[in-house]
Parts: sequence; C-alpha cells; structure tokens
Amino acid sequence: GALRQALTEAGVQVRGGLRVAPTPQGAKLVHRHLSVPLTYLVDKLNQESDNFFAEHVWMAAAAKAIGQGSFDRGGAASALHFRRNAGVPLGQLYQFDGSGLSAYNRTSPNAMVRALIYAHKAPFSQPFHASLAVAGDRRGTLRSLFRGTAAEGNMHAKTGYINYLRTLSGYVWARDGELIAFSFLYNGRSTSAARGVQTELGTLLADFTR
Repeated sequence: GALRQALTEAGVQVRGGLRVAPTPQGAKLVHRHLSVPLTYLVDKLNQESDNFFAEHVWMAAAAKAIGQGSFDRGGAASALHFRRNAGVPLGQLYQFDGSGLSAYNRTSPNAMVRALIYAHKAPFSQPFHASLAVAGDRRGTLRSLFRGTAAEGNMHAKTGYINYLRTLSGYVWARDGELIAFSFLYNGRSTSAARGVQTELGTLLADFTR
C-alpha cells in the first residue's frame, strides 16, 4: 500500500508485481524482440496440440482482457468472456490453465459447441478454422483418423487427452453442405475405445443429411 503509493507519486507505474519506470531522456534502444505472428502460434497450438503455446496464448489473452495474466483471474475472465459473447451458462466452462492438462478444468459439450459457433461468426473465423487439424492430414493430430471416410479432408477439429479423458471438438461438413459444430467429451476408463466411438460419431456427422 504505502510502497505502491510512494512509487506512484514518484512517477513509477506499478502493474501487478512489475515496476515500470519512465524511460530516461536520451536512452538508446539496445534490442527489440518481436514475437512470431499470433496466427502462427495458434496454428502450432491447434494442429500439433502444443501445450506450451496454449499456456502462453491463454495468459496473453487474460493479460489483454484484465491487465494480469494469471491462473486465478484468467479462469474467471474466460468464463465471463464466453458467457457474454457465446451465451455459455455460468458453471459450464471454467479454465484452470490454457493447455487443458489440469484435471480441474471443467466444460460441457453445450459450452464447447456454443464457443465454436461464436468462433465461426467472429472476425477471426477464417484463421481459426484454418488452424485446426484436418482429418487424415499428416500435419496434425488427426493424421491417422477418419481415413477412407466422408470426414477425411473435411473435418477440422481439436483433440484432447489426459488420463481418463478423451475429447474431440470442431467442425465437419455434412453430405448436404451443412457445417456442423460438434463436441464429444468422454470421462472414464478405456479412452482408446472412446476414441473409436468418437470416430464413428464424426463419420456419422459427415454422412448426415437432413
């Protein structure tokens, strides 16, 4: 309290635990490091399921939204963001991290599908769709799935896996040209068998007509 006030009065901006002082006059720029484009990070994150990039993108998004990239505040900010923008009911989505590796993360198929519909309609729709792994494409996590089915080269989605959990969420074009957002979430033992069921369900959607 007192230290923060003294620093503020001295012209030092205090952001969380980081003290940012004014740049001295005549200071010389020594080095500037620019990140690779966000679209590249998201491509690596989604197609290769890169947990390192996932954590950094999530923290950066939280910092942009609330001024602090933290696990505690980021989870609440994420829940409120999807409540306001995607209509996800409170309690159906809560993040404890960005990668999904924490067993304390919580979501529902309804929440995931609402989030996918929101992303499809958002200004970033095109790069988001392009970032997802494509069924049967050797570049992503769906490289060995859906080969020889109507979903091959058609479905684009994100896989998820930790102990006793296996998921698949994304989009697939139905046989009659309808774009379907879907989310298959499985909790329990025998996740390999669950992947087989999820593959059958994805193929069913790709063959679907109204």
